[in-house]
Amino acid sequence: MPRAASLATLMAGVVLGDLSQLAPPAKGKTRLYLCRHGQTDWNAAKKIQGSVDRELNELGERQALLIGEALKSVDITLVAASPLSRAFRTADLAMNVACPSVEGVRIHPGLREMNFGELEGAVAAESSLYAEVNAAWASGDVERKWPAGESPRDVELRGRQALAGLGLLGQKDGPLHTHVAVVCHGRFNKILLSSLLGRGIDKCGEIQQGNCCINVVDVDVAAAVDAAQPATEVALDSRDHLNGVDADTPS
Repeated sequence: MPRAASLATLMAGVVLGDLSQLAPPAKGKTRLYLCRHGQTDWNAAKKIQGSVDRELNELGERQALLIGEALKSVDITLVAASPLSRAFRTADLAMNVACPSVEGVRIHPGLREMNFGELEGAVAAESSLYAEVNAAWASGDVERKWPAGESPRDVELRGRQALAGLGLLGQKDGPLHTHVAVVCHGRFNKILLSSLLGRGIDKCGEIQQGNCCINVVDVDVAAAVDAAQPATEVALDSRDHLNGVDADTPS
């Protein structure tokens, strides 16, 4: 499965398994390592999880440790996660490897996965409604909600507010941190990345997110919470660090 990466990263020949080789973020910016959680049994079965709280399986726990190995080479001073256990557990395992001196994983409810409403528990490929709603978003109808669930706009708004709550947007006094790791979810990450990078959330389906991938973006923390493009891409959906345990279940 192809992995997306920025042209600058590819030209520099950087293998993202060694994050220390990346050029540092520019002054006034915080480097955000936005990760997806490790595999769950529902991921392996291609089921839609959304707000359902599923735990990591054995493979997911091994993947989480490898996020920690990848982040050991950078000075992470804040780790945050969705309140859902698959994300929190991934962050906790990774933090214990990468930055044990950081005092706990900060949980923010705004980082939780998109609520898929009535589709939660369904197999995506077997649902005509799943395809229909995704097509509506791609055509620009980003206010379209899942039945009894959320829309991309809902997720964009709470995701940006969550970043502000973590000190990553709307900070007039400049960055509180240089390197921050945040562990969330496949669909949430796609929507937030599309928004932060100015691509438009109708394009969120163009981004892949494998289990325990790492996205690297530099965020202008002084930008307004609703700024059009407050972040720049370094790399997306990197899984170089997974070293042979990448049982790929892209979302």
